[in-house]
Amino acid sequence: MDEYNNQLKELFEKSTNGILFYDKKGELINANNTALKIMGISKLKSLKGSNIFDNPNIASKKDKLITEGTLKFKYKINFEYIKKIGIYNQNRSGIAFIEYNVSIIESGYMVQIQDITEYKLGEQQNQKNLEELQTLLEELHVSNEELHSTTDELQVANEELKLQEAKLLKANKALKESYNIAEADRNRLNTLIKTIPSAVIIIEQPDGKISFINDHAKKLYGMDPTELKMEEYPQIGLLKLDGSPYAPEEMPASRSLLNGEIVYNEDLILENPDGKRVIVCASLAPIYDSEGEISSVIGIFDDITERKQLENELIQARDYLEEQVKERTEELNSQHQRLFDMLELLPVMICLLTPDYHVAFANRAFRDTFGESEGKHCYEYLFGFNEPCHWCEAYSVLETGKPHYWELETPDDTIIHVHNMPFKDVDGSPLILEMDIDVTEQRKNENALKRSNNILNGINQIFQAGLTVESEEELAQTALNVIEDIIGSSFGFICEINPKNLLNTIAISFSGWEECKIPYNRQLIMATDLPIHGIRGRVIKDAKPLIFNDAEKHPEWVEPPEGHTKIKSFLGVPLIYADNVFGEIGLAHKDKDFTKDDLKTVELISFALVEALTSYRNRNKLKESVSELKRSNNELESFAYITSHDLQEPLRTIASYAQLIERRYKGKLDPDADEFINFMVDGSKRMKEMIQGLLDYSRVGTKGNEFTEFNTQDALDYALSNLMTAINENNAKITHTHLPTIYADKDQIARVFQNLIGNALKFQKEGVKPQIHISAKKEDMEHVFSVSDNGIGIDGQYCDQIFEVFKRLHAIGEYSGAGVGLAIVKRIIDRHGGRIWVESKPSNGSTFYFTIPLICH
Repeated sequence: MDEYNNQLKELFEKSTNGILFYDKKGELINANNTALKIMGISKLKSLKGSNIFDNPNIASKKDKLITEGTLKFKYKINFEYIKKIGIYNQNRSGIAFIEYNVSIIESGYMVQIQDITEYKLGEQQNQKNLEELQTLLEELHVSNEELHSTTDELQVANEELKLQEAKLLKANKALKESYNIAEADRNRLNTLIKTIPSAVIIIEQPDGKISFINDHAKKLYGMDPTELKMEEYPQIGLLKLDGSPYAPEEMPASRSLLNGEIVYNEDLILENPDGKRVIVCASLAPIYDSEGEISSVIGIFDDITERKQLENELIQARDYLEEQVKERTEELNSQHQRLFDMLELLPVMICLLTPDYHVAFANRAFRDTFGESEGKHCYEYLFGFNEPCHWCEAYSVLETGKPHYWELETPDDTIIHVHNMPFKDVDGSPLILEMDIDVTEQRKNENALKRSNNILNGINQIFQAGLTVESEEELAQTALNVIEDIIGSSFGFICEINPKNLLNTIAISFSGWEECKIPYNRQLIMATDLPIHGIRGRVIKDAKPLIFNDAEKHPEWVEPPEGHTKIKSFLGVPLIYADNVFGEIGLAHKDKDFTKDDLKTVELISFALVEALTSYRNRNKLKESVSELKRSNNELESFAYITSHDLQEPLRTIASYAQLIERRYKGKLDPDADEFINFMVDGSKRMKEMIQGLLDYSRVGTKGNEFTEFNTQDALDYALSNLMTAINENNAKITHTHLPTIYADKDQIARVFQNLIGNALKFQKEGVKPQIHISAKKEDMEHVFSVSDNGIGIDGQYCDQIFEVFKRLHAIGEYSGAGVGLAIVKRIIDRHGGRIWVESKPSNGSTFYFTIPLICH
């Protein structure tokens, strides 16, 4: 494609014909250097702005040009006249003869011009010489006739003949010169025909033989038709663009040869002998002889195959583009309709305002709210005003050119969010795009949400105060402050029914009492033992909340003491616990009337206050119980320690004498005496073990070490070293996984391992080598340890009892021990904030689990 364009550009620039292109309006687009030279112009810009129809020969034949598509004529140009009238500045003078060939093309018009001045002048001179020769011949004929009439006349004629002969010789010389000029023009024409980038042929009359063909035509035909015989011509085929053949009389050459038709830019298909087809643009014109008869036809053919392909591609592209434009137009129309429908369906009000306060557009929501404008000003039909609204901020956007947001509250308490934006109409005139959103319900919801948040924050504040305050009065005062902040009242109280069935005030508004003018001592009397009557008493008696916004008109109204703050409105809510009224929250003095929302708010906070007061009281009772329990435990631990310690000495005495009797008298008395002595010795040993176990149990919480961070492996190794003898005697296999680092009492954790592993060694199956495995894993916020064995196991019903003090599952003497080992283990784990349990089945071994928190305090 680029190569083809370059060839066209080179042809345009180097053509010996002047070529000018005009657009469809006739305005000049471009001209090659040959055209500028012929017209005597040095630069193209000198012709800019000229129109093809400025030429009178073209303007007068415009209809013919448009109808036939071509126009050919010769035109005489007087450059002196052009220079005189100042059409354009030229560098050529004199007179020139220009041959014009005008064609309509897709982009507009193409004009080919050829300077035929020399040819025209030679033709004129030849014509003049021929006329003179004709005159001489006629004169000679007359002279010969007169020669017979008189000798004198003959002599005169002879002399005149000589003179005429001289003239004839001169005319013959001039004719020869004209011929030479014509021959030179013919040579130039032949050169032009040979070098022109178009295919040129000449077809002779009457047989239609091709007598001349240039190189481009040979290349186009793929052969030289001049070398063919007439019977071989059918090898060259001409077809119509649709591929159908021409009838003989329809052939372009036939029409020119037979009818003298000038064929302009007719597109057809030329099929070479090898079957190759090319599309050509053919132009043919008849050539006339001196007698005015058609002697031949000259044809010019241009290979437009690529151009046609491009045209077809352009047509396809145009069709595709037109289809795309059509689809896009339909899509835009559809989008426009969707946009309009969307604007109509939007629940917000949208309108366009003109600078002169008219409504250019309003959607359905706007019309449903305000009705049709009917040509009125916006302030007239919206609000019934006679002039623009003084509070309207919409028109500020015309001054600032920036969007503007503002809020409008109408007389009926409707709240509207107004969004104004600068907007351009289709003609560019300024408008104001306004979007109005009714946020009345939203504002109510926001206020309700804000109130809910305030209530939640207030309840949280009350519960937080319930954990930190030092007195019930301080807690009640916190609740009253929360209520007044939310409700907006300036006076309130919280009272409680005392044992006298009177009211004691436990909280009161300081701001309300500041307005009181009654003596200080009267205030103290009012704060306690107040009678249950009036509006305040009605709330307690009915156990129902009450609102009365005109307090003095209440049937049970009791006038306050002189100097007391005047009560305008009243809201009361009973304090109820376990279906019993034990107090009341009372509020007064609000800028507006108390509402149901206010009542609901106070009820919710009253529930929180009741829970907080109950929790506060229960917590205080719990503190007292915990303190008492701690004291009792300390006494029990002290008693256990003292008891076990004090029993050691008499027990040692009994044991010593029992053993002494056994050594001295065993076998010397009767068998019963020996049995009694054995019972006494064994009992003293068991008693010693039990007292020692009880002593160890009591010391777990009092004699333990401080918690430190250590690797559990160290505690396990210490326990195993203490049990080494038992492990070796039982040939036990001990395994363990990786053990973590914990924060605990290292000695007590070692004792836990020692007791659990020792029990596993003790309660082994007969004839089965003990296998004990210790492992640990982290779950949530604690380490879970396990000690598993393959021993005799435990019945599930006893899995909880084995951790109790002195709890044994076997008969005395069957297994050693005092029955406090697992109780000590549990107390150690309790001290660390952990848990202990066992999973076991008889004869299937046991797994003891205990936990140590990740952070143990």
